Amino acid sequence: MRYAFILLTAVMIFTARPYTQSVYAVSESSEWSSKYIKTAINEGFLDSGMQSGYTEYITRGDFCEIVYNMLLKWGIDTKISSGVFKDTDSKAVNALHTMGIVNGKSEKYFAPNDSITREEAATILARIAMFMDISGTSTGFVFDDDANISEWARSYVYKMYSCGVMNGMSDGIFAPKSRYTKEQAIVTIVRLYDIGK
Repeated sequence: MRYAFILLTAVMIFTARPYTQSVYAVSESSEWSSKYIKTAINEGFLDSGMQSGYTEYITRGDFCEIVYNMLLKWGIDTKISSGVFKDTDSKAVNALHTMGIVNGKSEKYFAPNDSITREEAATILARIAMFMDISGTSTGFVFDDDANISEWARSYVYKMYSCGVMNGMSDGIFAPKSRYTKEQAIVTIVRLYDIGK
């Protein structure tokens, strides 16, 4: 009887632990992002080390990790070449670079620890959408700060807006040079994944 009690207690402890961690992780996020974060965790987009700090700015390297995991789940063949960047050996970065989805800050440096901007995120997401055969319809809408969007990113920004993947800020601007948070990244990556189902 005593042995059975000890065994039952051990089972309860070990089975409850992952659930507690997930609830704690999601509780660190904003209310509007919590359901997307739960989806990302359940689908395997977020490694255990990524399940915190949701309101903090996300780095270029971490953004690539989440995107790469999503593509693996989607079933896209993520081909990997030998690393071309001197400042990272990330499998995710190398695979996405091989696929033409991401570029470095220069030919040899990716800057994985730099924050990613909203227009950079839109560009990466739009290129992924091409692999997933997702296309947006032009709405004719123009953000109030359209002139601040880089020329190389403009079409990607509006494609992600028309698809419902990315929205502007509350005051009618896109804020292309603003830094992206981890929870914003997760929300848009999950939206893209859901659209492509």
